[in-house]
Amino acid sequence: MTRAIVLTTVALLLIANPAGAEDPAPAIRVLILTGRNNHNWKETTPKLQKLLEATGKFAVDTTVPPEGLTRDNLRNYDVILSNWNSWGGGSKQAEAEWTDEVRSAYLDFVRQGKAHVTIHAGGSSFYEGWPEYRKVALVYWNLGTTGHGRQHEFKVRIDPRDHAITAGLDEFTIRDELWNKPGLVDGATILASAYSDKQGEARGTGQWEPSVVIAHYGQGRCFATLLGHDAKIMENEGFQQLLLRGVEWAATGKTFAPKTEDR
Repeated sequence: MTRAIVLTTVALLLIANPAGAEDPAPAIRVLILTGRNNHNWKETTPKLQKLLEATGKFAVDTTVPPEGLTRDNLRNYDVILSNWNSWGGGSKQAEAEWTDEVRSAYLDFVRQGKAHVTIHAGGSSFYEGWPEYRKVALVYWNLGTTGHGRQHEFKVRIDPRDHAITAGLDEFTIRDELWNKPGLVDGATILASAYSDKQGEARGTGQWEPSVVIAHYGQGRCFATLLGHDAKIMENEGFQQLLLRGVEWAATGKTFAPKTEDR
């Protein structure tokens, strides 16, 4: 009887994982920074977590800076996703909590080969005293230059169609907040742009403004999107495709798209 049970167990294991079959890839471990933002982080953070976890590709935790940003803890993750900023009242106190040790661990995490993702206003922090932060955040509100009109419907254009993140994607429409003349780190590659109409609620520039950008920082990959002002907007399929592909590319250099080469 015991021998029969053993043989049956082995047979079931072979069916579940036949010879030559690849083991499923381990989950990409994402740490979302949350707890402070001039946007509704109480709704967008769980929305982002739900979108990522629903794919089965990501395991997601959250933390309120600077907690969790120690070298020992960051070793547990592949991606830092910033849904946090210090914009508004109390910004100096919030930024002061990021000690030199925390800042060093944060940048080294990316520099040494891990990933960083910025959502909408997640890069609008550290305007004084830490310019290096922008090199991983990629996009930010450029004081005295950046602006936006009311939320409105606009087109998002896919720029290079041969990148791993954008391969196979089409232009789409979204009702969102469109930033005009955002701050952009030197050397960033624009993957998608939004048309900023001069007419009506847009109060725009009449130009295509960057919406999704990427760059490398040391050995790490960084992805940023200015789309996604609130949780309702995050229901947009185009936003979700770019988000999910962008996070996976930042972590692995590959995506859901047919072309998976790291560019």
